[in-house]
Amino acid sequence: DHAINEKFQFKLTATLPASTDHAYDYYDTYAVCFKDTLSEGITYDKLDSVVINSNGHTYDITNDTSKYTITESQNSFVVKIPDVKTCAEGLDLNDGATITVTYTAHLNDKAYVNTGSSSTENKNSVQLQYSNNPRPGEYWGTTPKSEVYVYTYQLNNTKHAEKEDGTPLPGAVFQLYSDKDCTQEVKLYKVGNIYFPIKDATDKEKDAVPMISGQDGQFNVKGLDAG
Repeated sequence: DHAINEKFQFKLTATLPASTDHAYDYYDTYAVCFKDTLSEGITYDKLDSVVINSNGHTYDITNDTSKYTITESQNSFVVKIPDVKTCAEGLDLNDGATITVTYTAHLNDKAYVNTGSSSTENKNSVQLQYSNNPRPGEYWGTTPKSEVYVYTYQLNNTKHAEKEDGTPLPGAVFQLYSDKDCTQEVKLYKVGNIYFPIKDATDKEKDAVPMISGQDGQFNVKGLDAG
């Protein structure tokens, strides 16, 4: 669960099994390629890290872009390591390895909003390609797609005069808090008749506004985290 405009991280992990018969030695190069696809409601922000762990050692190649490439498009990106074997001195793939790619994303205002226990369309999927034949040329093995889902919610409110089923009351002013003692305000901005949370991924400076019930008494907030 996440609020709209709230940054969070995805982690992609590829596991290369150890080889007692030194199968990786038959490869001149051994490539691994992460292909990640984001739904319309999820925005890719930035790559955070590319790390290889093997035989108790950690090799952080994030800042060495000669070791990998990243190709970005509107709703997808590809991280390719052309030769894992040469990513670090002392790295021997026959010992086995895990490759972890971490990146930051956020839900945008196109995110699907959940009600109750319904499913969600905010989906992230990744597919791994890897070398699977030591002969010259590109021979790829491909994993099944791995998918995760991101949920966000909407809070619908109506202000009534005097009693719960009374006449809708416009012009009532409200603020939203994330704690029961009302000390941690959730700042909001308004688009049309809907209020959205101001979070760290908001694409431009937003002026926080109070919620004010409309002519129908409604003041609704879209894109809230659970709780």
